[in-house]
Formats: sequence, structure tokens, C-alpha cells
Amino acid sequence: GGTCSVVGEVKAKGNELFKVGKYAEAIDVYTRALDADPKDHAVYSNRSAARIKLLQPGFAITDALACVTLAPTWPKGYYRL
Repeated sequence: GGTCSVVGEVKAKGNELFKVGKYAEAIDVYTRALDADPKDHAVYSNRSAARIKLLQPGFAITDALACVTLAPTWPKGYYRL
């Protein structure tokens, strides 16, 4: 569907921003992806990682908890906790 491909594109853009150290911009992009698909556990994990880089532990933990709640068997989600 259209929403899925748009979310994928937005998520990829967030990942590119993260790779070059633009963490605040990545958080904004990940947030847009979550607005479109609030059940994408990987985006919560990615946004958590960006928030860790910006020394926002409370927000990072909130995102990590959302990730493991949505995907309790996905091991990577627990890396942020």
C-alpha cells in the first residue's frame, strides 16, 4: 500500500540523518513515520537510539518501552533499555 512505502521512505531518510549525526532531525523524521504508522516497532527503536545520542534518557526509555511492547520477541528492542 501507499502508506507502507511512504513510511519506508521516511524511515530510510531518518536512518540517513542518524548516520551523519543529525540526531534531532532524525527524531523529527522518525516521529513523522510514527504518525503514519504508530505500530512500527523498529522506528521506536531508531528514535530511542537518536534520543540516547542527544542525552535524552527519559524519552529514549519511553521509546524503547514502546518498541518492546509492540514487539516483545524482537531482541534489538531491549538494547535501548
